[in-house]
Amino acid sequence: MAVNGNDNVSFRGQNEEDGISNLHVTKAFAEFAANTKFESLPQQAIESLKIFILDYLRNGIRADSYCKSSAPIFKGMEAFCGNSSSGEATIFNKGHGYSPQFAGFMNATYAHSFDFDDTHQAASLHPGVTTFFAALAQAEVSGSDGKQLLTAIAVGYEITCRLGMALGRGAYTRGFHSTSAAGIFGAVATIGNLRGTDAPTMESAFGVAISEASGSMQYLENGAWNNPGLVVHNAFMCLAFAEAGVLSAEKPIEGKFGLLNGYTAKSSPAGLIEGLGQQLTFIDTAVKPYPGCRATHGAIDLAAKIRLSKTLPNNKPAGVKRLTIGVAAEVYALIGEAVENKIHPKNMVDAQFSVYYAFAVASLYGNEKGMGVFDYLTDPEVSNLLDLITVIPDNKINGAAAWLEVEWSDSTKTKDQIHYSRVTGEPSNPVTFEIAKRKFKQLVEPIYVIERVN
Repeated sequence: MAVNGNDNVSFRGQNEEDGISNLHVTKAFAEFAANTKFESLPQQAIESLKIFILDYLRNGIRADSYCKSSAPIFKGMEAFCGNSSSGEATIFNKGHGYSPQFAGFMNATYAHSFDFDDTHQAASLHPGVTTFFAALAQAEVSGSDGKQLLTAIAVGYEITCRLGMALGRGAYTRGFHSTSAAGIFGAVATIGNLRGTDAPTMESAFGVAISEASGSMQYLENGAWNNPGLVVHNAFMCLAFAEAGVLSAEKPIEGKFGLLNGYTAKSSPAGLIEGLGQQLTFIDTAVKPYPGCRATHGAIDLAAKIRLSKTLPNNKPAGVKRLTIGVAAEVYALIGEAVENKIHPKNMVDAQFSVYYAFAVASLYGNEKGMGVFDYLTDPEVSNLLDLITVIPDNKINGAAAWLEVEWSDSTKTKDQIHYSRVTGEPSNPVTFEIAKRKFKQLVEPIYVIERVN
């Protein structure tokens, strides 16, 4: 199986009348999920998966104690579980003894809380948060070994990324969160691969999953972070129903009212199953160097450069008169719209989706703050700089790409730009395993004593 670079992936637009329902996507994905073995994975993919795993472990471990949302979510989960909380799966920092669906729900919810999870730019989603925690919970109760775990994660990542690319930005136009809408199919495939589920049963589980594919973008209104957790929980239900012989929808992905027709304003399915089993598209997944929406990261990289290029002795930007940041038009409403909760965010979630805030903190205090970046919400210097920033949507750039124009008080100007493929964390500018280990220690050491990370 080969890996496939970003520039080689092209899913051309196509609608239902053009023949989406004739693509047999569901069957192809079911066979891929059921039949993929560790031996077919290239070494590059295996090394990438190791970094992804380390990344998600540290997110989940730290979020339990750091995020205000963690305690009420756990309380609600316990109230809902009742006696079904008995089992063999582990919830981070809570110990052993939970059913896999509830352990997966909690761990995925924890890990997504920081918005520090990996991102596939072409698919515009987080492929790992639903895949990894479905795999971890199932592997624990199945007694799976490392090779089986890596294989199942690879399967889930690949299906999620391919579906995300096919859904395109049109899913967001419809108000769907692609991480969840595509992610449930990847999570089902991951669990099924670990269980040794055959292709027909896997296909049936996908048929149940179409009724569970959801995840509304309305969470942006106040920062509700439960979408990925619900995906993992419901993926276990989908497999249970399929294994019990429950009748499910045929062609849930490509059908007239299936995922590709009902969940996006414009799908791009051509190439969706091309090279499936031989080429891996998930290899283009980026590991985030900074918490917060991936679309802000190009601007953060530019802020770090500006900070180094022209500073006062106190290491603060010298005499900024005006700042203009260009972001992709497709992400402008998400991170750059000129509304108060983005220009002056008051909580962590608003800050995660504010390119104003991300740029201001990075330019004033550097880009190595980790979760400490959210400690500046009431900082007067940050607040003053925020008032000098204008964000402009640009149809000529995409993803996390950005450009910057700084007008200094001495009337000189500084201009810079960054292509999406060069944003820190992308495959062409990667987060290495050594960097991932450092990030792991930064987040986990407040919780555990770490002697060694291999």
